[in-house]
Amino acid sequence: MPKVIEILSRRRIRPWAKTVLALLAGVLIYSGFWFYGAMQVIGTAEQWIVERRADGYRIQYNDLRASGYPFAIRIKLNDVGFGDPNGAAPWAWQGQNLVISTRPWRLDRVHMQITGKQVFSYQKLNFRGSLNAADLDLVHDNGDPQSLTLTISGLDLAAGPGAGEKISLASASINLRRLTGQGETLALDVTSAGIDMPSVMDWPLGRRIADLRLAARLLGDLPRGAGAPLVEVLEIWRDGGGTVEIDRFVIDHGPLKLTTDGTLALDRNLQPVGAFTARISGFFETIDAFSRQGIIGVRQAIAAKLLLGVLARRPQGGGPSILNLAVTLQGRDLYAGPVKLLRMPMVNWR
Repeated sequence: MPKVIEILSRRRIRPWAKTVLALLAGVLIYSGFWFYGAMQVIGTAEQWIVERRADGYRIQYNDLRASGYPFAIRIKLNDVGFGDPNGAAPWAWQGQNLVISTRPWRLDRVHMQITGKQVFSYQKLNFRGSLNAADLDLVHDNGDPQSLTLTISGLDLAAGPGAGEKISLASASINLRRLTGQGETLALDVTSAGIDMPSVMDWPLGRRIADLRLAARLLGDLPRGAGAPLVEVLEIWRDGGGTVEIDRFVIDHGPLKLTTDGTLALDRNLQPVGAFTARISGFFETIDAFSRQGIIGVRQAIAAKLLLGVLARRPQGGGPSILNLAVTLQGRDLYAGPVKLLRMPMVNWR
């Protein structure tokens, strides 16, 4: 054996052999790097599942196995399910395909995609149907989320033949991101179209929302710390001057067409208070719909229509009358200009 080593040491290794050896070493190092990243992704997923189950949620899935070598780490789960069967309003979801993927060199960016058949249960209703795609992109820094983007297209669920109950969504995009400016904490942007909700939601303006858009920012620092009760977090945020700035809110729901912007905060009872400027059309039909469901009394509805009718202006080109006025929320009472519209329900944060 020593003679063999001596002979080999005397021979000169050819350049192509050095290249091959270097490539093999690189492949071995990268393979180890990929394997380590895959174990990190699987470990994070398993830890999240254990924590959610400890919180009382029900989760089902097939084995967590990694694929996608060499340029991706991909975990595919079939017949995955998630739900809260023991909550005050039990619900559950089950999907056909769920794929979680990332790049070995960018483990701080995770992509999830849901496709195929879907089942959603809410209380005693069971909806079945399909989904073109739901894509979730998560960017984090050492486990601390920095941004989350969810896009959904082609959701169509029905409660059964002839049931008349459905949930559908033509398209939606939701972006939640952490802000780095002084005094700014979070930003939220939502755009959605073609929303159909089941009658169990009991919408006074109908079950279809044609258009919904929101751009908002949370100002003021939220205290961090595991296990802090939500009430205490909100009190600290409120006492520190925390507000929610609604840069733009647009909704096209039944007869109501509303565009508004303003500021929300919390009062000493942790109830929302706010001041907005709004452009509204379809307000007569909206008041009638609220009156039919008893949200607004008959006399109150008549008075509101008379007063708001004086403030309304009809566009020069024709069309429904438009209101441009201030909308305020104070002491759980919602006002449109000088008119008290309705009493908002108490928000229980516990």
